Amino acid sequence: MIDVNLSFDIDMTVTSFFLSYGLLDRVDIGVVLPIVSTSLHGTSDAQIVPFGGPPVQHFFGGTPTNPVLTTLRSVDGSATGIGDIATRVKVNLSRTDRTSFSVLGDVRFPTGSEDDLLGSGHVAARALAVLSARFGAFAPHANIGYLYRSGSFQNNAVLATVGFDHVMAPWATMAVDVVSELQVGESKLALPGPVTYEKPFRRTISVTNIPTERDDLINGSFGFKFTTHAGITLVGNTLWPLNRGGLRPNVLWTAGLEYNF
Repeated sequence: MIDVNLSFDIDMTVTSFFLSYGLLDRVDIGVVLPIVSTSLHGTSDAQIVPFGGPPVQHFFGGTPTNPVLTTLRSVDGSATGIGDIATRVKVNLSRTDRTSFSVLGDVRFPTGSEDDLLGSGHVAARALAVLSARFGAFAPHANIGYLYRSGSFQNNAVLATVGFDHVMAPWATMAVDVVSELQVGESKLALPGPVTYEKPFRRTISVTNIPTERDDLINGSFGFKFTTHAGITLVGNTLWPLNRGGLRPNVLWTAGLEYNF
């Protein structure tokens, strides 16, 4: 039997260019062009677990009476290019002095290289209902919607966000959100089951340690916006996982610039 431990470290930096245009008084359209830089470091640590006495039948090096039963390999790679381009439209359906209700839809196209980890390799589309309000400096909001994925091994999801913006000063705004993505249906990812060996004696081995739990994602978001005299808005935000579902970094940070003209 060979016991293999795999380790992958992935660093990804995304620089996105946003362009939004007010098509009508209550209709905005936009496009997002991401430039993605991905680097990967992987290691494979393998060890042969022999059964029975010497000499061993399988080994990575040495001799049957003095075998080398362990080996380590590593690989590094990186790529930079265009990610998955997205288009979106937002329509405001109702607006008063205190509240606003809108619907938003966007489509993400598989323009990034899936093999180089620059894109997802499939089309994804979202539809969201957005409710917001304002009470002086305090502005709560809530979103609910649905995410469709065309990939064979990825589930669709229900999207829900609740949070608020708080104007701390004329030039500074704080934003706090709880962002969730809840898996729809049973996972499409089929994991291999245990393997049973009959010789030299009967034993059952689990071939993967990937958990079978649902990939429900719940994140906490915390950030700030700072407006400058030149009309440029500085944006900083962090995203923190609040549960253990899915594959996520310990913290995801975002920094950006906004300019309206």
